[in-house]
Amino acid sequence: MKLIQKFKSYNYGATNYVYQFENGLRLFVTEKKDILDFYASIIFKAGALIENQVGVTDGTAHFLEHLMVASPSKYFKSMDVKKEFMYGNLSRPEVNYNGSTSKYAMQLYSSSQIRGKERVMKMLKGYLDSSKRDFETTIEKERGIILSEIERMIKKEKDSGYYYREFFFQDVYPEFVKYVIGEYDQVKEINIEQLDKFRTELSRGENAVIAIQTNNWPDKTLIKDIKELSKYFNAEKNSFKHKFIPYKNQFKYKHFKDEERRDVFISYNVFLPKRDHIDYRLEAIEEFADSLISKTVFEHLREDKQLIYSGGSFNQYALVSHINRGFSTSVSKEKLPELLDSIEYLFTTYWKEFLFSQKGAKWFGTIVSSYLFKTTTSFDLDFPRSMAMDLLYGEEVGYDYRKATKAIKEISREDVANYLDHYLSIAPGLWLVSPHEEKEIYDILESSSFFKRVSKLTNQI
Repeated sequence: MKLIQKFKSYNYGATNYVYQFENGLRLFVTEKKDILDFYASIIFKAGALIENQVGVTDGTAHFLEHLMVASPSKYFKSMDVKKEFMYGNLSRPEVNYNGSTSKYAMQLYSSSQIRGKERVMKMLKGYLDSSKRDFETTIEKERGIILSEIERMIKKEKDSGYYYREFFFQDVYPEFVKYVIGEYDQVKEINIEQLDKFRTELSRGENAVIAIQTNNWPDKTLIKDIKELSKYFNAEKNSFKHKFIPYKNQFKYKHFKDEERRDVFISYNVFLPKRDHIDYRLEAIEEFADSLISKTVFEHLREDKQLIYSGGSFNQYALVSHINRGFSTSVSKEKLPELLDSIEYLFTTYWKEFLFSQKGAKWFGTIVSSYLFKTTTSFDLDFPRSMAMDLLYGEEVGYDYRKATKAIKEISREDVANYLDHYLSIAPGLWLVSPHEEKEIYDILESSSFFKRVSKLTNQI
């Protein structure tokens, strides 16, 4: 394995190493001195989004994760042996193990007290070593567990999250709409051949990253275990491609009736392209803008108007290559007209008046100081996981807090204002959820000055 990058995470107090094997597999190691925990995972760029391209039934990725975690192997002759293996006693710590699947990736992981690291690595080998025959011994049990998992989910027709995804993504990236776990009838038809076909994608080195957090690196015994793991991967190229589709923002709005809600929820959504490289100045400006929105929401909508209890800005990954930067809050139906008028005033006038006021100057200085005077960062067991995901998706890793601090010191209130002026010129998508009829909510929304302005926005970037 070849070292291709080394950098420090100053705020976390760790040193990070990135290695690459000849077969394309990568290794991300976080060394944090004086910790008593050990964590290791294998992260595959093979989540639910690629199932259709690979030619398997929806839910196959999640089903495969279950089998790789809960099947025997040459390291664990039965699941009873594996379960016994995880227990601790007077001479050894317990070992925890599990897996997860998202639209983006599958993750298999294990952790323990530092003296259990060899056993953690054995657990990872067991995940990769399970054979098709091993899967046959557990497939029906895991199928039953997954079907039970589906049965406890909210019905699709009552799932606002599902219809949110459908509203925003169906025409652009329909794979993003479906459930990762699959539908009940789909899970019933998944077979060994499909599972094995999908696992073929997992065995390609370029499609995986091993992520480890430990107290000491390099470690000869650990390196030996890692090299053994690397032998399960080959140098073949992927047979799929993750789509990077530009999202064209356009004004649209949708209401979902949820009889369980008491109030009206509203979110303002703008999808912006994700950057592959770290832009310290722009990222800081974006964070300042997010903080300003949240601050003025608190000051104007809650403190001045007493319309809401909570609300503010958010930013979330979306569509692989985008970030949804937005704002959300909730209010009673009776106060919705006043809320919409207040949001309009907030977006067109209040935030800028606040920013350039004496009070805003003090707030701005406080935000700067919060970046410069960092408090203790809590221990994060799976700290390397997010960076391993960035590696898989071609993003730059190695965030340098020194560069960020320098950039933050140079940012002015004018910079933040210019950013927000541009952001607020982009056509948003509005999503509303309430227990009321659609027409009732639309009548209120469409008559507001807020709606009349944003419905005319055409900027799509």
